[in-house]
Amino acid sequence: MHACGHDGHAAMGLGIAELIIEHSNSLTGTYKLIFQPAEEGVRGAKAMADKGILDDCDYFIAIHLGMSHPTGEVTAGAQGFLCTTKFDVRYTGVSAHAGAAPENGRNALLAACAAALNMHAIAPHGKGISRINVGVLQAGEGRNVVPPNAFMKVETRGATEEIETYMYSRAREIIDGAAKMYGVESVVYETGAATTARSSNKIVDIIANEAVKVDGITEIEKTAAAEGSDDATWMMKRVQNLGGQATYIIVGSNLTAGHHNEYFDFDERSLFIGVDLIFKTLQAIAKNGARS
Repeated sequence: MHACGHDGHAAMGLGIAELIIEHSNSLTGTYKLIFQPAEEGVRGAKAMADKGILDDCDYFIAIHLGMSHPTGEVTAGAQGFLCTTKFDVRYTGVSAHAGAAPENGRNALLAACAAALNMHAIAPHGKGISRINVGVLQAGEGRNVVPPNAFMKVETRGATEEIETYMYSRAREIIDGAAKMYGVESVVYETGAATTARSSNKIVDIIANEAVKVDGITEIEKTAAAEGSDDATWMMKRVQNLGGQATYIIVGSNLTAGHHNEYFDFDERSLFIGVDLIFKTLQAIAKNGARS
């Protein structure tokens, strides 16, 4: 179980699709429902944006459940997404008998351990939030064998592209340095990335105005800080760069445990709130026209 709420997001998307079909005679324009693939590894949205599927969009709305907001609370435009780079590291050394000839070995496990510890010691950036996490480290073949292989899954984050570049560059230097220390080879594979984005004022105002009409919403925030990274930012920026409006809605939901926790579950009442809010927003946009 991934435990983040994406099953709820898909359910809301299907609910919105049903309402669009039911009210197609009173709506105008073209509607695209995007079920974002590979979001958690930040691998899907940039490829979709680069394909041009958003290039004719006047408005783009992303949505996420929970994110430390309770049921009944809605944020019309999340801000401050962290830029991020996801990457894998593979160290290749030389195996040897750990008792008879350890001097003939080149220990990939120790290189990975040195890199992991030192990456977590990267100095924070003075201009904003910076993050790094070594989430996976796999190495070794047996207790009496000098480990010839090691593998890590790592992510860096930063409040701006400048800070993310700093974190990633320092991580790469440490990875290369650990390889030289232990006489092993290192290869880095980038697996995904996301940028930062700000929600557009016009669509945020529309959503906030429509939220007043939605049953179950008790508190409305125009903006709030995002807690992490999301590659929907690539789609937001694509639409904005072409003159459109984009936002990222947070639909609050009481959670049984935090995101990415094995006991995670969301309050299903929030699904109905999200569907109603999005559909009312679409009706308002259709009534008032597209770009002004």
